[in-house]
Amino acid sequence: MQKISSILMIAGGKASFTDSYGNSAAAPNLKIGISALLELDLRTGEIDPDSGELACYPYAQLATATSFYLAIDNDYDADTAPQLLRLSGITLTGGAGQPTRITAQLPNTATAGLRAAVDAEESVVLKAEIGGMSASGEGEEIVTETVFVFGFVLTLSNRVYFGEGVETPEPVTDYYTKVETNAIFANYTTSAEVTASLALCVTTTELTETLASYSLATHTHDYSTTFAAIDHTHDFSATFAALSHFHPLSDVSNLSDLSDTYSVVGHTHDFSAVYAAVDHTHDFSAVYAAVDHTHDFSAVYAAVDHTHDFSATFAAATHHHALSALSDVAATGIADGQALVWSTSENKFTPVTISTSESTHSHSNKAVLDTVTAAVVDHSHSHSNKTILDTITSELIAEITTNTNNLSGVESALATITGTEG
Repeated sequence: MQKISSILMIAGGKASFTDSYGNSAAAPNLKIGISALLELDLRTGEIDPDSGELACYPYAQLATATSFYLAIDNDYDADTAPQLLRLSGITLTGGAGQPTRITAQLPNTATAGLRAAVDAEESVVLKAEIGGMSASGEGEEIVTETVFVFGFVLTLSNRVYFGEGVETPEPVTDYYTKVETNAIFANYTTSAEVTASLALCVTTTELTETLASYSLATHTHDYSTTFAAIDHTHDFSATFAALSHFHPLSDVSNLSDLSDTYSVVGHTHDFSAVYAAVDHTHDFSAVYAAVDHTHDFSAVYAAVDHTHDFSATFAAATHHHALSALSDVAATGIADGQALVWSTSENKFTPVTISTSESTHSHSNKAVLDTVTAAVVDHSHSHSNKTILDTITSELIAEITTNTNNLSGVESALATITGTEG
């Protein structure tokens, strides 16, 4: 069981959580629904000169309490029962130089109301108080009194997993009645005193129900119908057979069926269909090749020294192409004396006829051209000769364009004329 320990300093009647030197500390943080012990180390607000820590709370001031309670609630409404109440499992220890401590087993905090509050807020701060009570007097003069009460706060936080079958306790409704009853019975030592007290309280319903749950101080229990004696034996003779026993054949109900399971004493087994003879051989000729064997890879691999004939696939490194193989040459039907000339309109080279015969222009014009040319060279020609030259030149250009005859001679003449004019 988890133990949650904290130092509770009591100073001026007020309780607060601190460390051992009086510095403020956080209140205990409880996970909802856990079964844990809350251990409170009670200190005063004074410093122990020997240890330098807070001094222990005087045990004697608390030792007169004969019963204790731990109540946890979210308000101080006296008309409603506390959300959680623990009337047992609380002890006070201390004295003789020992720390003064109150240890209380926490009640089940997984109530419906607290679970709803924690689910909504993730954690809630609860008001808690722990107190001790005592009783004094006899008979009708018995009175109970509260010896001490310390109030503080506890933080209750949610959990990720609650497990299965977690019970949700109901809030306690009989707060003071049981505490007072426990304090009263702490003074009784004999069954006669208990009986006398019952007679005085017979009309109090809650007290009667509480006292009915107690037995006399001296009583016995008869468990003979529930438990066996410490030393006892069991007779299994009617249920089990002895460790060593025998059965006659007549007790074997399926003896006639055993012939289907067992063979006769002298019998043989034919393993010919399962095992081979001791001396036998295996023919692996269809599985493995002979130790000395060769492989013919002539149909799979080429010889180390071999050549490839690509004459039907690739052209030689040095080769020629016929004009008919050129995509931008119209070489079909080309005749003798024709030349290939680029045609812009057809976007390819086309055959054009170039004549090598003599010029067909008139001889008179040629003679005049020669005369005029000579005159031009000498710069002695008349204006009329210049006119004649222009005319002949125009005719000559037209003839060259039409007939394309004797291009080399005409070009030489034109070069001469151009040089003279210049």
